[in-house]
Amino acid sequence: MIVDTIRGDQVDCYWADGNGQINAETFPIYTLRELNPPPN
Repeated sequence: MIVDTIRGDQVDCYWADGNGQINAETFPIYTLRELNPPPN
């Protein structure tokens, strides 16, 4: 999942599913968490 835009407490994201279909959705920021933080 790629975070595209953060607007206040809303986050616009997009991703590809298992079939390669691109999906997009806006989520409340509190529902997302970082699983693999980037290296320092």
